[in-house]
This record gives sequence, structure tokens and C-alpha cells, in this order.
Amino acid sequence: MKNHPPNTKKLVKTPQPIQLNNDITKRPQDRSLGYWTAKDSVSYQYKHLLKQSPQYLKQFKPETIAQAIALNAVKQSLNDLPYLKEVTDRTEGKAPQAVLVEQRTEFKVSFIESD
Repeated sequence: MKNHPPNTKKLVKTPQPIQLNNDITKRPQDRSLGYWTAKDSVSYQYKHLLKQSPQYLKQFKPETIAQAIALNAVKQSLNDLPYLKEVTDRTEGKAPQAVLVEQRTEFKVSFIESD
């Protein structure tokens, strides 16, 4: 009986080709195309959802985390003041807050007379 070296080909794993599909639950890292767009942001999704009708919001199915976060916040903002403030600040910008600064300085002027 001869002693054969172990078959090293079986020990090396061949990488599996990446198959792009729409099911991001299996491979969520394949969802990105390698670049960022404004549509990926939560603020964009807030603005998009605020333009829609209540019927649209009821049947809307989020496809991204940003859409899910925005949908939850928009629905919560209908009944909850902190959510309303968050959504409004994100879409309209924070309300300007005036700060009044009063500073009074007193100067004492003395004259020196010279001969």
C-alpha cells in the first residue's frame, strides 16, 4: 500500500461568484452599486413620503433601511410631538432661534491738562 499525499485540491475552497438579485435578505452587501445617491438618505425619504397621500403610505412597502426609518417616523409624527419635530427639522430645517445679547460698557474719560 502506497502512502499518497493528501489531496490539497479538496482543502482549497473556490470562491463563489457573486450573483446580484433583488433579495437583499440573503446578501445585503450586494444591494449597493458602489456609490451613494441622495435617495439613500433618510432626509430624502422623509420629503418623498410627506408628499404622498395617506392611502399611499398605507400600502407603501419599504425596500431600504432609510425608507423604513422614514416611514416609521412619518407615521409616528402624526401623533407624537418629538417625531413631528424631528421630521420637520429634517425636511424644513431647524427654526431659527434668536439670541439677544446685551452688553453695556461704561467708559470713563479723563482729561489731563498740560501747561
